Amino acid sequence: MGMNKGMGLSMFIDILTGVLTGGPFLQDLSSMYKSPNDPSQTSHLFAVVNPDFFMGSAVFKDRMKTWVKMIKETPMADGKGVQLIPGELEYQSMVRRQENGIDLPEKLVDELRVIQCELGMALKI
Repeated sequence: MGMNKGMGLSMFIDILTGVLTGGPFLQDLSSMYKSPNDPSQTSHLFAVVNPDFFMGSAVFKDRMKTWVKMIKETPMADGKGVQLIPGELEYQSMVRRQENGIDLPEKLVDELRVIQCELGMALKI
């Protein structure tokens, strides 16, 4: 997967999130698939980058708009659909839910109505 560049990126992430943070890395990580009940021992690294240090926020925003536009204009390999930016589906879902509410399965709605009656609470569904 990803061949040489993918392997290099994978190693870089392992160094940042495992070696640098003092957490487990490589084979010391627990597999969530082989051992789903064991703690994963996952480490994380958070970094903050200030665009003003490099070029200023306004220039960065303009360059990001150009970057997003170029990604969006890139055709999909199969010619169907559109390219998505990481987090875009989640953002679209959030906006939809804020406008229309969250769809709940009818069984869950029925269970909530029973609890509502037991507690004497108003339920807006």
